[in-house]
Amino acid sequence: MTKDPSIYINTFDGLPLEPVNDDAACANLRWLISFLCNHDEAAALWLTRWLAYPLQHLGAKMDTAVLMHSTMEGSGKSLLFADTFGALYGQYAATVGQTQLESNFNAWQSRKMWAVFEEVVSRDQRYNQVGKIKHLVTGKTVRMESKFINGWEEANHMNAVFLSNEILPWPISDSDRRMLVMWPMETLPVARQKAIGRELENGGVAALYGWLLRVDLGDFNERTRPPSTASRERLVALSRAGWQTFLYLWRYGELGRGLWGVCLSTDLYALFLEWCQRNKEHVMSQTKFSLFISSEVEKTRSIPWTERNDRRFGAFFVPDDPEASLPPSMRAPDLGVAVDAWRAKARLAGWNVDSWDHVKAVAA
Repeated sequence: MTKDPSIYINTFDGLPLEPVNDDAACANLRWLISFLCNHDEAAALWLTRWLAYPLQHLGAKMDTAVLMHSTMEGSGKSLLFADTFGALYGQYAATVGQTQLESNFNAWQSRKMWAVFEEVVSRDQRYNQVGKIKHLVTGKTVRMESKFINGWEEANHMNAVFLSNEILPWPISDSDRRMLVMWPMETLPVARQKAIGRELENGGVAALYGWLLRVDLGDFNERTRPPSTASRERLVALSRAGWQTFLYLWRYGELGRGLWGVCLSTDLYALFLEWCQRNKEHVMSQTKFSLFISSEVEKTRSIPWTERNDRRFGAFFVPDDPEASLPPSMRAPDLGVAVDAWRAKARLAGWNVDSWDHVKAVAA
C-alpha cells in the first residue's frame, strides 16, 4: 500500500492468474492484437504498450482509452478485450452496457481495474454521454452510488475499452487525443478463432500476461498519446458541426488555393452561405458564424480599408499561421489590395463572388 492503512482501506487482493513465460501458448492472442489494428505497426505497438503498462505498473490509471468500432461483425473485439482480459483481471474486470452507463447507481465500478463498454451509447443519447465517458477515462477518483446506502469515494484505477458497431458511436473533437480509434476491417478467420479458443482453454491468458510483463515500454507512460489513425480522422470529421467543417476546409486550402488568409468577415460569411447551399449544410446567422470562427481565428474590430478610391470599414479575420496569406500591413490600402486578391482567388476556385449580396450592392 502507498497510503496510510489507518486512514485508507486497500481492497485489492491481487490478480487471479500467475504469469507464465510461454510465448508459443499465446501466439494467436498476440496476433489478434495486431489484427484488430489492421496490422498498423504504430497502432499495434501503442495498443500493446497500453495493455502492458497497467500490468507492469499495477493499479496505474491510464489517461487514454481504446475505441474499437466497426460495422464488421465477428472481428474478435469482444474475444480479446472482454473474454481474454476479463479472465486476466478476474473480479477486477467488468463488461457493461448502456444500462450501467446511464444508471444513477454505479457500484459496479467499485474495485474495477478493467472495463469493456459494449454499445453503451444509443443514437439519441450519443451527444449527452460525452462528459461521462471523458470522466471514465481521465477522472482520478469516482463517487460510488448504491441503493439504500450512503455514497463513498474511491480512487479510479479502471482502464476502459469501448466497443461499438456504429460508424459514429459518439462525437470526438479534433483536440481530443484520449482515444486510440480503430476500425477493424476483417472478420476473424475461422481457423484463427478456433486456435484462439484452444489457447484460452490451455493457459493462453497466463502466457499473454507473462508476455505483456516483458514488453519493452520505452518512454511510454499513462499520458502517452495514441497515434492518429484514418479511423479517428473519419470519426472527427463526422463529429464536426457545419461551421467546423467549413473552417477545416478553409484552413487546409480545400475551398480554394490561397484563400487561407486575411479576409473580410462579410466575404467569409458569404462564402460560407454558398458552401452550405452547395453541400446542403445548415446555415446560421452572420453573428453566430463570426463568433464561432473567431473562437479559432483572430478577428479584428471594424477597421478602415480602401476599395478603389472609397474608404470603407469592416471586420477582418486574420489567421495566426505562417502558411496564411497576409498583407504587408494592416493599413487601409494594403487591406484593400488583400480583399481584391482574396476575391480573385475565390472566383478562380469557382465561387460566385459577384453574386454575393454585399458585393452586388457595391457594384450597383
